[in-house]
Amino acid sequence: MAFDIVEKNKEIIFPSEWVDFPIGGRFKVNGILQPEFQRALEIFNQETNEEKDNIDLISSSRIEKRNEKFAYAVGVFLVNDWDGIELKDGSKLEYNRKNIDSIFCRSAQKTELIDFVIKEATRIQSKSLEEAKSILG
Repeated sequence: MAFDIVEKNKEIIFPSEWVDFPIGGRFKVNGILQPEFQRALEIFNQETNEEKDNIDLISSSRIEKRNEKFAYAVGVFLVNDWDGIELKDGSKLEYNRKNIDSIFCRSAQKTELIDFVIKEATRIQSKSLEEAKSILG
């Protein structure tokens, strides 16, 4: 048998789109099937399964920590960039991991923002899958 060695395609592009956040600013959001985000979900599910097997593991601090990790994963893996994000003092917030932590894990709008990004990531992925389906048949 002859093996055909092919080079891995490093140019795989996942769907993303700029979307306006209702209370201001724009986010470049990836599709929900972004591989790094899916891996983060696997890890969260493993932690949940551990708790199912041993309810003594459940604590408010563990839940809070997991919620923060989830929020951070949404910001890091489902958002590629942002524009027009400002603090109350009017200063612009630059896109970087420290600021992702700030607005996704520590802002008063974090729940609204996470819900928005997940909803948009799902919509973007569905749209991309429909387009691929129409092209591929």
